Amino acid sequence: MLFRVRLFILGIVALLMGITCTTKDGIEFEEGKGSILVVSQNADSARIFLNYHDTGQRTPALLQNVTPGRQVLHLFLNTFKSSVDSIVVFLEEDQTDTATFTLVPSPSGDLTINSTPDSARILLNKLEFGFTPLTVDGLPEGVYFLQLLKSNFDMILDTLEIVANDEVILNYRLQEDLRRFVILEHFSNTSCPPCPQSDAIIDDLAGDYGAVQLVVLAYHANFPSPSDPMYLSAKPDNDSRLQFYLPPSIPRAFVDGRLVQDPLSEQSYRNLIDSQLQQDTALTISFTQLNRSYTLIQGKLELKALQSIAAGHQLQIALIEDEIDYPSPPGTNGQTHFEAVLRALYPDGAGIPVTMTPQQILRVDFSFILKSEWGEDLTVLAFVQNLSDKSILQSGWTRYPPF
Repeated sequence: MLFRVRLFILGIVALLMGITCTTKDGIEFEEGKGSILVVSQNADSARIFLNYHDTGQRTPALLQNVTPGRQVLHLFLNTFKSSVDSIVVFLEEDQTDTATFTLVPSPSGDLTINSTPDSARILLNKLEFGFTPLTVDGLPEGVYFLQLLKSNFDMILDTLEIVANDEVILNYRLQEDLRRFVILEHFSNTSCPPCPQSDAIIDDLAGDYGAVQLVVLAYHANFPSPSDPMYLSAKPDNDSRLQFYLPPSIPRAFVDGRLVQDPLSEQSYRNLIDSQLQQDTALTISFTQLNRSYTLIQGKLELKALQSIAAGHQLQIALIEDEIDYPSPPGTNGQTHFEAVLRALYPDGAGIPVTMTPQQILRVDFSFILKSEWGEDLTVLAFVQNLSDKSILQSGWTRYPPF
């Protein structure tokens, strides 16, 4: 039966390749992109991880519009082990490569991971498996490196061993990380000539500082082009942040609400980021009870005040799409790749007023209705901001894996 299903799916892929014969390999590509056909022998429906991230697809599958360069693929299927741990593909533009894994039955055990608080992101051997609480049935025996990540909490690192027919239950109590977490907000537009340069600087900074120190949020303005698709897709929310900051020109950037003097100078960003990382934080922000369906993202946000937070502060909860690629430039500046783009604010651009006393805990339920045109990789970001001087007290985030 598995063999028949596999032949059927591969037949669909082959048919689609034949229908869209517009390139040398018979597949339509976004400009400068490639594709990887991932196949698993002996068993199908294995989870596909590309560069350690869950793609949300299962074998056999064609991963389309993949960025050229070195790509690392892994598979996971309960009670099976791959004959090779990973396959590395050096993808070229407009190229289709095939990655073929051979899966073999493996003695396996079950693993359950709990944490207090919940909703910590789980990585096993660097692969994203989901959030606590999580049970993985049929985990092939072997040694695994575990990482638990949660915004505003210390990272958990552990090593565990799974043996045949074992049932491992792990419980972790996360410790609050009271260090400062910095947010970099910036305004861009698809027809702004210098914006690709500033965007590239910001993307590099995000990689250098990492998600435990810096998070990025990109707003799209209605100038110089009012037809920027990322502006239009979240027009009311983009407008609210434009009105709040009133940027006279773009690119324009703010680190914890403080203006970056030269948005085309990497050092201008670093000076502010490094300074803010040294500041004490007035509160912690964490996420719990995360849930995702095809049409909805839900969760609970918890603020804990470490000092008094006076009236005149606002909580913003933003839904971000991690990466957006267009087949051709949507504007006149030639840019096709965009990162950390605002998709929605909850409940809207007005945010939620926040006034707290020391040690007070405030819990907020939030939800976002997902649109079909959005991608799978989404992050929810929260931050508390002073409405008067625009300074941001603290930020927190959680990433939702593909559904």
